[in-house]
Amino acid sequence: MQEYPEFKNYEIVKNNNPFVLNGDFFGDGAKDLAIKIKDSTSMTFGFVDNKINGKERIVVINNENLSGGNLDFGWTEQLEKVSKNKNLWPKNEDMSNINVNFKYPINKKLVLGYNSLFGHNLESCGGGYIFWYNNKFHTITGD
Repeated sequence: MQEYPEFKNYEIVKNNNPFVLNGDFFGDGAKDLAIKIKDSTSMTFGFVDNKINGKERIVVINNENLSGGNLDFGWTEQLEKVSKNKNLWPKNEDMSNINVNFKYPINKKLVLGYNSLFGHNLESCGGGYIFWYNNKFHTITGD
């Protein structure tokens, strides 16, 4: 991580396995890296967003690019890459915390043509999705 100055104030959270996942998390067809990181105040995710043209950008989930959610991802002890084309919309909206900045889909389907993250804690049920959509990160969590 030292090669990326954007990560200089963060350390990798290595006590969870996996703590790094690869997939197309931005929907551009290129393989990216998602890395669980923390600083002195919170746990979040950093992404190496690879572009098809060979360039890359570093994106850290922060208050500016997270839609209405809580900027502490301590609820992601276990982390999985979600396959593309999976419906992320919860079956029971009343039992979910939906933090998105777009209109809720009328058909109760939110299907991305790219990967997202699913996190949960070992000692609890529920969990949630973390995904990039309309130039922001969003979360949908449930109990």
